[in-house]
This record gives sequence, structure tokens and C-alpha cells, in this order.
Amino acid sequence: MQPIYRSIYTPFKWLDSIWQMCAVTLAAQVLTIPVCLYHFHQFPTYFLPANLVCVPLSSVLLIGAIILMAVSPFPLLGKWLGWLLEQGIQLMNFLVEGILKLPGSTLRGFSLHEIQVVAAYLLLCCLMSVLFWKYKPALKGFLVSVMIIVLVSYWQRQQQNQLAEWRVYNLGNYSSSDLIIGNRYKTIAEDSTGMDAGSYRFQLSNARVGLKPLADSSMFHFSPYTLQIANKRIILLTRPLRRPLQMEVDVIWLRKGARLLSKQITNGRIRYIVADGSLPAWHTTPWKTAAASENIPFHDVKTDGFFALRLR
Repeated sequence: MQPIYRSIYTPFKWLDSIWQMCAVTLAAQVLTIPVCLYHFHQFPTYFLPANLVCVPLSSVLLIGAIILMAVSPFPLLGKWLGWLLEQGIQLMNFLVEGILKLPGSTLRGFSLHEIQVVAAYLLLCCLMSVLFWKYKPALKGFLVSVMIIVLVSYWQRQQQNQLAEWRVYNLGNYSSSDLIIGNRYKTIAEDSTGMDAGSYRFQLSNARVGLKPLADSSMFHFSPYTLQIANKRIILLTRPLRRPLQMEVDVIWLRKGARLLSKQITNGRIRYIVADGSLPAWHTTPWKTAAASENIPFHDVKTDGFFALRLR
């Protein structure tokens, strides 16, 4: 923060206080950019005004919360202070949401590999060394970092173009799956009714970073209970299983309503059993126990994360 702060001088005390706060925000943002892009695949363009709102307000609210704990033995005083804190929190949330709704508030679609995250931090260190400490040999490290980031990006694009897989996502208590072919996706058998629209967009937009919608594909055939993708056969189970399945399938996809009422799952061969988020835990447990007894790999997206089946 100090090198950033010292880079600009202002004789006005009030302006200096604002600039000091901006320097802290810039320092924090610079050091977290690679991690934010890696985990959330997006960058907040208005982070500076947002922090100018949040930092002073959150400091006041934090002090108020400490005082609230101290005056807790006095119910009347605690009640009024709690009300003031609630208003302050709502005001901060209102202002931040207002900034978020501004045009271009978020840049999306970033996809960083772990190697690129390390290279990005090396790039930042070298850049700061040149700008603030005039250490010119760091330019070599800067150029090497840029080259690594570009080469890994090229390698990722090549890998993505060859990708073909079927995914079942972890959406809490909801259900969604995609067919991924290269850099395009096709949604299959989605059920997000009742899910918060913002949460839905955020979770699936992260899962589909760098992907574009696929209008149609001859690679799959979908019927109410069967999904045929290339040479993979997937059974969608949305009702109780009362007798063992007399077939060989690659995946049994358990969705809401798929109860196990049979002592045995199958008399054939099953490669995987996948339970999505729409299946309640008390229905998932019997399936998991039966799968273990029959040596069938079981994947619960709620605990194991999204499921991916490679198609080639």
C-alpha cells in the first residue's frame, strides 16, 4: 500500500485521507486479482467506489457491533443500537447493490489455470519491482510471465476444442446437466423451478465459462427416461425402483422421486450411479448403501461436486 500511496501527493488533508483509502483498496485488489479470476471467473470494475462506500461504513458497523455486545445486559439500549446497526447494514447493502447494477459493473468469462495464477503473481511482483523500485532486471521476469500465460491459454483452447463430455451440476436442491462439445454446451433435463435467478445465473455462468450455446446436436437422443449420448446410455430415474434393472447402462441418473424399493439395483452392468441435488438425502442414502454392496461407483453431486462423463 505504501508505494502506491507515496506515488501521489496532495496537500489537502481530506483528499489525502480519501487517497489513502484508495491506496489500501488498490493494493488489496491487485494482490487478489489472480485468485478472484481463478475462483469466480469475473472482475468487479467498480471495486474502487464500492470499497470507498464499504470500508468506512463497515468500520463504523464493526465498532457498533462491539458496543452492542458490551451493552447487551441493558435490553432497551441494546434494542435501539441493534436497530441502528440493522439500518446501517441495509444501507451498505443497498449502496453496493446499486453499484453492482451500473452498466459494465462486472467483467465475466475469465478462465485461469493454476499455472497462470502463479505466473500472474510473478508478473505482478516483477511489474511492481519495475514501477516502484526501478529494478529493471525484473522486466525479464515480467516477459516470461506473460509468455507463460499466453502459452497456457493456447493449450487450454486446444484442450477445450477436443472436449466432449456430459456434466451433472451441483445446484443445491435443483437439477441441471449439460452436454459439452468443444466450446459449446447444450442443456439437458434442467429443473431449476423456484431457484433464485441471481444464484442460478452465477453458478451456471461459472460452470460455462468460455462456452457458447449449442443450437442442436446429432450426438445425443433424449427421451423421458433414456439419454443416449454417442455410445453412452444413461437412464433417468424419477420414480421408485421396485425391481432390479434388467439392462446394461453406463449411468443411472437419480433425480427427484427416485426411491429405492428393491433389495437389488440391477442384474446387468452399471458403470456409475449419479444422484443430483433434487434427490433428498434420505432417498440418497439407501442408493449409496446398495451401490456399495454391489461395487457400483456412486457419485452424489451435493458432497462430491459436479459429475463429468467423458465421451471420447
